[in-house]
Amino acid sequence: LALSLTALLASATPAIASPSSLLRSNHLTQVVEDYGITVLTNHEECLDSYGFFSPSRKLMVICVSQHYENGKMDYAELGDTLRHESMHLAQTCYGKGTPKPILSWNQIAKHSNNQILSIVQRYPADRQHVEYEAFTAAATLTNTQVSKIVKDFCF
Repeated sequence: LALSLTALLASATPAIASPSSLLRSNHLTQVVEDYGITVLTNHEECLDSYGFFSPSRKLMVICVSQHYENGKMDYAELGDTLRHESMHLAQTCYGKGTPKPILSWNQIAKHSNNQILSIVQRYPADRQHVEYEAFTAAATLTNTQVSKIVKDFCF
């Protein structure tokens, strides 16, 4: 009886999923892949970036290894990166191959904050609008909401 109980308890202990497997099983990742984009959780280009979207290669990379701080995974930032890069996909669909902001600066500003604006100002001027929208969406929307945006503009 003790052996059976020990085996039962051991099998009931939840396994801790790796960050990569969590991303792989995420419904937003599935929507992106359903559109035909390959999603990788690490890549040789993950040097100092949290992630990137390359429309020409139909590739989205979420640099899981860059999301550790003091040896601990920053799951909130990992989710932000997935939403951010997924917004770039929606923007690319909206711009018919070239990322184009969906909302005006004023519309985005209603949902943004000064911290996001200060990050965006570091980008080249021609990228600031799409980055402002992507950072704001990542910080304020859920994966489900971003999934809907991707579906609305890409499917």
